[in-house]
Amino acid sequence: MRHLIPAALILLQTATGAPAAADGSAAGPFPRNDLTTQPIVEPAGGRPGLLHVVGALQRSLTALQQLELQIKQAQWNVSGTLFFPLHRMLAEQAQETTRWIDLCAERLLAVGASADGRGTTIVRTPGLPEMPGGFLDDAQVLSWFTLAYKTVGEDLKDSSKEIAEIDPASAGLLQEIERGIARAQWHMRGEFQSTATDPNTGSDLNDGKPVTPAPR
Repeated sequence: MRHLIPAALILLQTATGAPAAADGSAAGPFPRNDLTTQPIVEPAGGRPGLLHVVGALQRSLTALQQLELQIKQAQWNVSGTLFFPLHRMLAEQAQETTRWIDLCAERLLAVGASADGRGTTIVRTPGLPEMPGGFLDDAQVLSWFTLAYKTVGEDLKDSSKEIAEIDPASAGLLQEIERGIARAQWHMRGEFQSTATDPNTGSDLNDGKPVTPAPR
């Protein structure tokens, strides 16, 4: 199931027309993407095409920021037999996700829009379910991220397809990120991949009980 914000709902205006809160700070909406008045290499389809590209990039940016927070939560709190390898793998995945976040934000600026990475935008945007608090069992982490990476990867793939003809460069960026997400998802689900000699149900990590497979 995708959690999308239509481009039409994103406020696109110059900074001089930005609304302000009572204390003078920037207000909503969330997300908010201002458009530059400077010359840009405009995507196909004129302004409507540009708005579509900005919407796809902003959705992807926020989804990756949400994912990064969940990765760090798991990296800090993962516990159990696989603590050390998962701690290290999650650290690497968090670093890679940070790089993808920068690429998305920079692409928004390149096409002539501001990038919205505010905390309020991240919180208000529907997305992944929240990672549980407290210590996290290694089997729980593996199962959770198997599904989370699948969800984010599919959303990125769909967004890339939506803008492929309008802005091939932005679509290509989202495809690159989706490939990285698919690789991370493989690293998680590989722990539960059955073979001819071992069903690998995850019971050895889960008090003798098979780990419930993440839905397809």
